[in-house]
Amino acid sequence: MKEILSEVQTWLEQEEPIAVAVVVHAQRPTPRPVGAWMAVTASGKMAGSVSGGCVEGVVFQEAQEVLQTNAPKQVTFRVVDEEGWEVGLACDGEMSVYIEPLTAMHRALLDALARGETVAWVAHLSGEGHLLAWPDGRQKGRADLAPALEGAFPGPLAERRSTPVGECFVQVCAPPPTLTIVGAVHLGQILAR
Repeated sequence: MKEILSEVQTWLEQEEPIAVAVVVHAQRPTPRPVGAWMAVTASGKMAGSVSGGCVEGVVFQEAQEVLQTNAPKQVTFRVVDEEGWEVGLACDGEMSVYIEPLTAMHRALLDALARGETVAWVAHLSGEGHLLAWPDGRQKGRADLAPALEGAFPGPLAERRSTPVGECFVQVCAPPPTLTIVGAVHLGQILAR
């Protein structure tokens, strides 16, 4: 989500309807890892990538449908399928992409990321809500999704998990670590660049 943060914030300021897509499952080699995000507006703007260009066209079309129906969906791509070859999935992998309209919970996630906070995102993959959680125990959203967070912190983490209330996608987003370089020797100078 961090990779699409600035574009999505701009679109929100312009009051654009937005759908977000995230890779929630991958098997064997895939162009992008689980946790890769993409955003699409109703007017046709895109940010991010779920496959490095392989399935973005189909995901774009599915996102437009999600925006029209307001109903989330999960789409799976496999090379063994005719569709996998047609859309250009280059690897011998399989990937599932979850697409949903951007909600107030997504906005709360974006705000936390903009503040540089470590935060966990849980999405119920049937479209039945979200949970945001912080390492200090604060939570916002569907509290019954909390079992999906077991062992998730400190992160980073992005995976699909089974819970008593159904399948969920869990992603822990953390700011990049800080590297402190002491001294101005040659190696320190090169690292600082």
